[in-house]
Amino acid sequence: MHTDLRADQKAEVLIEALPWLEEFAGQRIVVKYGGNAMVDDHLKQCFAEDMVFLRQVGLHPIVVHGGGPQIDAALTKIGKKGQFIQGMRVTDAETMDVVEWVLGGEVQQDIVGLINAAGGKAVGLTGRDGAMIRARKLKMLDLNDPSVEHDVGQVGEIESIDPSILRALQDDQFIPVVSPIGFGPDNESYNINADLVASKLAEILKAEKLMMLTNIRGVLDKQGELLTELTKEQPSVSLAKQHDFGRIRVNLNWTNPSADSAIDLDVAALVRLKNQKKTGVEALSRLFGDYDNVPYVALEGDDRSGENSHGEWLLINGSHWQQIDEVLIYAFIYSGASNWQSTHATITIHIPDQPSITTRLTEGGDDRPVGVIARLINVDGTIKVERINQYFDDRESIDKAFGWGLEWHSTKGKG
Repeated sequence: MHTDLRADQKAEVLIEALPWLEEFAGQRIVVKYGGNAMVDDHLKQCFAEDMVFLRQVGLHPIVVHGGGPQIDAALTKIGKKGQFIQGMRVTDAETMDVVEWVLGGEVQQDIVGLINAAGGKAVGLTGRDGAMIRARKLKMLDLNDPSVEHDVGQVGEIESIDPSILRALQDDQFIPVVSPIGFGPDNESYNINADLVASKLAEILKAEKLMMLTNIRGVLDKQGELLTELTKEQPSVSLAKQHDFGRIRVNLNWTNPSADSAIDLDVAALVRLKNQKKTGVEALSRLFGDYDNVPYVALEGDDRSGENSHGEWLLINGSHWQQIDEVLIYAFIYSGASNWQSTHATITIHIPDQPSITTRLTEGGDDRPVGVIARLINVDGTIKVERINQYFDDRESIDKAFGWGLEWHSTKGKG
């Protein structure tokens, strides 16, 4: 707890926090600590004290840190300018050496030292330690032309996470501090987005909370007020009205439990236009949609083998948002899994110039194979993103529950 608070202020904070502390005692909390939030020495000290306080009252914090500004400063010192494509840092071999040195050395050890000085016991890790984060080269498609692929060097995406080293450290009362660096099959290093590492760790560890600490203001509600968290109690967010929302991407991703097993999940949607015409966009029904024409929603291919390492993608043409009334997003287990918990599946909605919105299908998921995840609703030209997370036996049950009135002929899909 911050040392610059008066005794009466500390007492007031503790009294207010007591019910929360009792509720979450013994639970894991993943904290993403953004590089842009590390530039003030006083705030850094406050952060370290807060992590120690959480551990002392019985919670188990895990810190995943970024370090963008620190990497930029280090590159400048060696006369190298950082390059970005679609928000991702292009990481050639020389830049990767700097990333490993800055993240796994300078930034990580600074955080570890601050936590230890505040009375905690922190241990710094990268994804190499305990073979924690296995990664592969990121396949980055152009947002405007998916036929174009950008080479961003040693930028990676997560293939699998083994959290056993984190569990062992927490059992011994340590606070893990994780640098977002993974390793590939040939022992090559990969620079991974810290938000993705924090989100995936929270999912794998079944963390009670995922907290994002950053200097970016964040997601706003339709009144322009800041939303600090999207929860069951606060299940929706509305974006400000604009002429063109751009290319909206919905990604369904999951983790295969082993190299010998293959899970195949599908993402799909029901689309209603402003003229009240309705249709489905679903590979199982061979209704792949159309991005440039009605219904302005399309699947970006489909993989029936369970070998799609990049998940499934649904694209929504935000340039035609004014012609769309609602998009209901759902997913279903095609093969390889008997329940959602075994898939570690997530749906992430990417809207240009907005923070990504992620929900876990394991949250509330059960043995029923079809999950309605979210819906995007056109409210006076804005996009209202509403989290649903309800599960059904089949697609006909979704139709009945949400009143779409489509004709479903068989398990092969909508005719």
